Amino acid sequence: MIMQSGNLIFGAALKHYEAEIARSKANLATIFENPRSVGSDVDIMTQVLQWTEKMAMAELCHQSLTASFEEEGEVYLEEDEDEDEDENTRL
Repeated sequence: MIMQSGNLIFGAALKHYEAEIARSKANLATIFENPRSVGSDVDIMTQVLQWTEKMAMAELCHQSLTASFEEEGEVYLEEDEDEDEDENTRL
């Protein structure tokens, strides 16, 4: 199990990669649904490839962190301050 202060850092790192995945998906969806939204002076394929690579890298990093710091298949993180401090969240 990760130490408590490490839980916050570990959780923040996972959330960073989750946000990068969501950002990449949103940009790709926008490009696929409306290619004109990219602009006339931008190479659309270059944008698709760049966002796909960012998404893949974020997914890989997220998986790597999770796999490297699991204990018997589970990592316990502290919950948000608003929730009961006695319980832990499983990823």
